[in-house]
Amino acid sequence: MCRLWGPCQIILLIYLMIQHPGYAKMPVVMVIPNYNKILTGEKIMMTCGVESDPSRCSWYHQNILIYTGKDYVISMTEIRHSGDYQCQNSAGERSEIVTVNVTTGQVILQAPVYMDEGDDVSIRCYSSYPAKQTIFYKNNRMIQNNDSDLLHIKSTDLTSTYRCSKQVLTTSNKTYSSDDTIITYTGCGYLGGKKPPAQPPPTQSLERHRPFTRIA
Repeated sequence: MCRLWGPCQIILLIYLMIQHPGYAKMPVVMVIPNYNKILTGEKIMMTCGVESDPSRCSWYHQNILIYTGKDYVISMTEIRHSGDYQCQNSAGERSEIVTVNVTTGQVILQAPVYMDEGDDVSIRCYSSYPAKQTIFYKNNRMIQNNDSDLLHIKSTDLTSTYRCSKQVLTTSNKTYSSDDTIITYTGCGYLGGKKPPAQPPPTQSLERHRPFTRIA
């Protein structure tokens, strides 16, 4: 198993830093709120963490340049905002891909954008409407029934299928369920399961290796 800062990461990091001295300074995307899935009409901010001049950061959506600056803010998300995002520093180095899923629905199940192999994680049952009686299911079996929006999962349970439901307090007070969510670790590879897009020399992006989680 390839754990956080285990032998796999250390060997890769040493190799990449020797072969490519700029590796350690690659930009990192931080997402607020830190969830892989959000509802339409909500706000999301992505920050490009760089050591160089932040004003010269460039943002890419589906490999198309969309913005220049450190923070990229979407005030009201739409379905069209879904997809892969990267930021690029002034040296032409791009971050790993961060995938944002903008969706509709009464209830959704959210997981953190970044999860390393071996970590315990918390997933959230979310509704933009007032709601109560949150229930979490694992492999179609109820495992938590209270008003907590969070379910804490041990790393050993991350190969299971999860969903949740809430009673939404509208005029009908119906109970709605999220889609099924499968969380699996795939070892050392590209975050989100995708290589960064190729870039022309001399600023070609370095493919960065780390454990990642794929969320379906």
